Amino acid sequence: MDNADPTPLIVIAHSLGAHIMSNYIWDRQREDTNGAPKYPNDFEQMRTLAGMVTFGCNIPLFTFAYSNVEPIDLPGGKLSDDNIGKAKWLNFYDPDDVLGYPLRPIDGYKNKLGGKLEDRSINAGGWLTSWNPLSHAMYWTDDDFTEPVAKFIADFL
Repeated sequence: MDNADPTPLIVIAHSLGAHIMSNYIWDRQREDTNGAPKYPNDFEQMRTLAGMVTFGCNIPLFTFAYSNVEPIDLPGGKLSDDNIGKAKWLNFYDPDDVLGYPLRPIDGYKNKLGGKLEDRSINAGGWLTSWNPLSHAMYWTDDDFTEPVAKFIADFL
């Protein structure tokens, strides 16, 4: 991949995968100890990150022990100008999901990402699952999740 290619990257992650991807992206966006890039191009360094979509996200559970929490860089620093305005982190959670939480209450996220971070409370699942912890597995097929995510992705195509 050409380093000048600003191909937008959108990451979609569920549950613990959101925490894993956030850590992975954070590491990729940092330089190595001698200040040199770790990876051969901007895409692999997550510098063209245009979107993060998380659902049933439990990142807040891993931040309680830290006084200073720093999220990933979004938008990525090498994203094209026309895509910077569309870049955002969409975080979907169901209040009945014991593993899904909003991210804005975390100061580091609210302060660094500002308007690029959107927490969206939805009611995931059907009448048997939407009111209990089973909602954690129901985002995948819930229109309140799939439709806005499909639109978000389509905006970059």
